[in-house]
Amino acid sequence: MKKSTSIRLFLILAVVLCGSAYAIGYYYSVYQWEKRMAREPYLAEQQLSEKPEEENSSPVATAPYQYVLREQDGYITVYYADQETVYSITDIPVKSLSIRLQQEIAQGKFIYSEEELYNFLESHSS
Repeated sequence: MKKSTSIRLFLILAVVLCGSAYAIGYYYSVYQWEKRMAREPYLAEQQLSEKPEEENSSPVATAPYQYVLREQDGYITVYYADQETVYSITDIPVKSLSIRLQQEIAQGKFIYSEEELYNFLESHSS
């Protein structure tokens, strides 16, 4: 009886330790991702503002991002990097997104590649 109790205690401890390691890893990766996303739009604007006027004539060619997500009539609209030309109008309601994503889209969420754009749209469409 004593041996089975110690085995149960060992298994419970192992499960708790594995769960804790997973939770810490998940928290760290989400924290790093949010930190990067909060920093990159400012870096993109800073890179554009540091270039001389004559090089900055075409925002599409100089912007490190390719697309910008904004809200239009309650839905996500995808713009090219110039933030004026519409790339696509989606049927994804902004209200269905998390509050953090709603705030990012209200300010303009920068998307850096076509693959990233399609992954975002696919994961948030119903």
